[in-house]
Amino acid sequence: MRMRTVPLGLLAFLLALPAFAQESVVTATIWVDDWTGHHRGKVLLRKINGRWWTDDNREVYAPGKKGVFWEVDSKPDTCLFHRHRPFDLTHVSWLHLWMSPDDVEQMLGEPNREFGPRGQGFWYYYGADGTALRVRFMSGVLGEADYDKGAKTWPVDSVKQELDGRSIYEVMAERATKKNDAARRAGSTNSSNVPASRVGHSSHSQQASIIEVPLSAAGGAPPAPPEPISAITAAALASVKIGMSREDVLRSLGKPTSRFSVVGSDGVTEYLSFQVEDGRKITIRLLAGKVAQLP
Repeated sequence: MRMRTVPLGLLAFLLALPAFAQESVVTATIWVDDWTGHHRGKVLLRKINGRWWTDDNREVYAPGKKGVFWEVDSKPDTCLFHRHRPFDLTHVSWLHLWMSPDDVEQMLGEPNREFGPRGQGFWYYYGADGTALRVRFMSGVLGEADYDKGAKTWPVDSVKQELDGRSIYEVMAERATKKNDAARRAGSTNSSNVPASRVGHSSHSQQASIIEVPLSAAGGAPPAPPEPISAITAAALASVKIGMSREDVLRSLGKPTSRFSVVGSDGVTEYLSFQVEDGRKITIRLLAGKVAQLP
């Protein structure tokens, strides 16, 4: 029997059909006190894909056990919203480090929401059961990919295996060092082929190149050893409250395993990640230097 090959673009489209076949469904609505805390009346929220949303499609988090107000995750026009249509999470295991936004979009399709500029921010894909896929781009490539289901987050297996217990910053530093070493070897090989009579003279036929050099390879005194990062206790995490200042968070929890910030119209949104002793990896979101969201 003759076999026919299928173009990659068509294959991606066919695999995405289950996601396209579903449409968003409002499963519940609720009137709540104004989540800004200014008591301006009631706000109608809709529950879609297991999550609550404002009428202009910003996600809202329900108050905790001792909380009062519902909390919106962003101010208007700080994220790019595409659709509520639920995403099929079946093919998430295809994600890998260093994929470009174009690669991810060709494989998984357009995200439900985008935070930050393309290639330097977060993409969110929402499943029908309330599970979200959060893809983080760093310097134009995929650096992290996690599942998020309310109070629980966990990494995508394929990306977790590539990190192999290291932070993305350690892996990026190692990658930069290897690129630098390869460039050095290539430069050494090229210089050995230059005739002695031409050594020290310029050549218009040579092309300049920019080499990425890690900070540790720069001249001057050797860098100080990195500050050790310890796992935080559940008790320390419980001491962090909404509205707490950034300084108090760092005083209570210590240095985060990673941090990322996005500048929007409402100020700087910062994400601080920590490793908990029980094995969880949690992220705390700060807005304008104050805790805005807890895991």
